[in-house]
Amino acid sequence: MESFLRKILWIVAGVFLVWFAIRIRAVLPPFLLALVIAYVLEPAVSLLEKRNIPRVLSIVLIYVTVGALVFLLGTYVFSSLLSELSELVAKIPEAARSIDRILDRWESHYAKANIPQGVRDALDDIVHRYQSRLTRTIDRTVTALLGIAGSLVPLLFSPLLAFYILKDLRDIKSAVYRVIPIRSKVKVWNALVEIEHIWSSFIRGQLLVAGIVAALASVTLFVLHVPYPLVGGIAAGIGEFVPYFGPVIGAIPAILFGLARSPFTALKVAIGFLIIQQLEANFITPRIIGSRVGLHPVVIIFALMVGGYLFGFWGVLLAAPVAGMLKVLIASIIDSLSPPKDGGDGRN
Repeated sequence: MESFLRKILWIVAGVFLVWFAIRIRAVLPPFLLALVIAYVLEPAVSLLEKRNIPRVLSIVLIYVTVGALVFLLGTYVFSSLLSELSELVAKIPEAARSIDRILDRWESHYAKANIPQGVRDALDDIVHRYQSRLTRTIDRTVTALLGIAGSLVPLLFSPLLAFYILKDLRDIKSAVYRVIPIRSKVKVWNALVEIEHIWSSFIRGQLLVAGIVAALASVTLFVLHVPYPLVGGIAAGIGEFVPYFGPVIGAIPAILFGLARSPFTALKVAIGFLIIQQLEANFITPRIIGSRVGLHPVVIIFALMVGGYLFGFWGVLLAAPVAGMLKVLIASIIDSLSPPKDGGDGRN
């Protein structure tokens, strides 16, 4: 009975933690990014530590190295990216006005045609409705871009938080191990190892896959002389974090940039991105990540919708690994609550 009550308490504690995370979701992004940074840098820190370099000094050396790389990249890549983004934001209103002019010309053409008044009124209503909807969409897009830029400011604290996580990571793991009940240590630890594998595949592997896809997409756009190649490439890389829909959504900005030049350019961009996605799905991801989270597509889509509803952008990005983690936890809880398998009563 006592063991059953302890399991119930663990379930209640888990439900409470989920509820608490939902309540404080607005302050979680810097901590989530700090965990990602710590998880990415941990192998390098451990490697230096094995070579008799103190852990704190190892972390500082890794930070200095990464900072130098970021600075070198910033001299060209980041500055070019910011230039493309500022130019793109400035041109969004002009693009909206161009679309409005196209719609106006189309409206004037069909106004001269011999169309029944009822059909004409219906077409006028459709055109005006979509013009107003387009204007609202453009305004929301600009507001969203500015909002994303503003939300990045708290993330500047993430490297500092990651430093403390890396410094005390061994103590954190020891503390987690100590709170596991003795009779459940093997099962719980095996579940934690499986969860660690899921996050390892997602964070380290997916970051590498996204970086490769972003580089291939940027080069493709540059070769095709499509404007804003860095923005289009990074959008394609970010899309790799979202299962099923992500690669398609990530290709949309690049196709639109190609369409701004010509329909044929947009077609070439679409073909180029299709080739990149086939390379990613059949060669890059299987060799870097291996098997995915191991959930049914319907479950993944549901997780994406719930994550986006509760946590917005971050919820969509982390929906797949969190769903995989919950799958492991639920399976472990069900296994612990199930009666032991009957191995026989010893009689022949």
